[in-house]
Amino acid sequence: MNILIIVLALVVGFVVWTFFGFLQYKRLEAKDKSTISQLLSQGHDLMSAFTTALADLNTRYDLSLSQQTISHVANKIAEVAPQMGSGNVIEIYSTFVHRYLFRDKPRRTGVKLGQTKVVYAADNIDLQERNGYFVIRPDTPEDIELKYPEKGA
Repeated sequence: MNILIIVLALVVGFVVWTFFGFLQYKRLEAKDKSTISQLLSQGHDLMSAFTTALADLNTRYDLSLSQQTISHVANKIAEVAPQMGSGNVIEIYSTFVHRYLFRDKPRRTGVKLGQTKVVYAADNIDLQERNGYFVIRPDTPEDIELKYPEKGA
């Protein structure tokens, strides 16, 4: 009986932990949308809005991204805009930031990123359409080593 209670507690704990992690991601995504929307309402074009937002993240979280890398990533994300609505491309931006800059973890300061990996991830954004809505396709095992920063980073 005690084993059953322990297993049940672990399962419930995992579900709650996953749920709160998802809520935190959605909160950060909403913040990204708000930031980009605010920049767009101030007269920035999409490329400029992404560049400004990435530069702000770079400064705030000490990501060590070069201005060239920031511009390259912003350009690559802005290039997919004609395929979809502005809300969808902002979600692509937010997913990119969450997945490739922060490695699917909460945003934290001092993550040292390899410029080549970030550029490779931007160059190889693979979109998947689902009923007119686009998402970044999950990475293949071969791409993981090329796109993600080292685990110690």
